[in-house]
Amino acid sequence: MFSLIERVQRLCPELSIEHRRYVGIDFLYIRPPTPAARAIFEAKVREQADKMVRGTSLFYECHFVRKATDRWVYRFRFRVPDRKSFCCGNRCPDCILLRPKG
Repeated sequence: MFSLIERVQRLCPELSIEHRRYVGIDFLYIRPPTPAARAIFEAKVREQADKMVRGTSLFYECHFVRKATDRWVYRFRFRVPDRKSFCCGNRCPDCILLRPKG
């Protein structure tokens, strides 16, 4: 997470970015210089997160949560795709019955 914050901070030095973790969930608190900076921040976060997950099975989620006084709050997390744990009978290509045992 800190690598992502450092990358975005380098690209947008005018933004104040603070990271907080509550109950295992990462939140980014952004203090923008102008209201138009929100679109710039979101584009830069997506761009840098895409670079970080490229070539892996990871993906990321970034959701705007709320606007608090002078800051925007985003929930951000990197995730590993969920694997199926049962056969649903629909002949899915990732069916657990087709996995090698062991």
